[in-house]
Amino acid sequence: MEPAVLREFATRQTYLAIDSAGSSFVFASLRDMEKELGIDHSTLSKKLKVAPDGDILTSRATGLYYFIKKVGNNQENSSSNAVRTDQSR
Repeated sequence: MEPAVLREFATRQTYLAIDSAGSSFVFASLRDMEKELGIDHSTLSKKLKVAPDGDILTSRATGLYYFIKKVGNNQENSSSNAVRTDQSR
C-alpha cells in the first residue's frame, strides 16, 4: 500500500479491538465491529460511553474476550472491513 493510501486508511479507523490471543483489529465503525466480532453495535456504543478508556467485552457468538477502545475520530465512516495485526508470534 502506498504511504498516502495508508495514511488515508488509517485516519478513517476509529475503534481498536484486541482479542485474548493478542491479535489486534481496527475498525471504521461500530457496525463493522459488530459484523467481525459478534458483539451488537448498541452494546459496543453503550460500553464505550461509560468506559472511554476501554473495556473488556465477550462475544456471544464465539465466547472470545475483546478489549475495545475508541482510538480516534473518523471524519467519514467507510465500509472497509477490519484490519488484523497478529501479535501472538
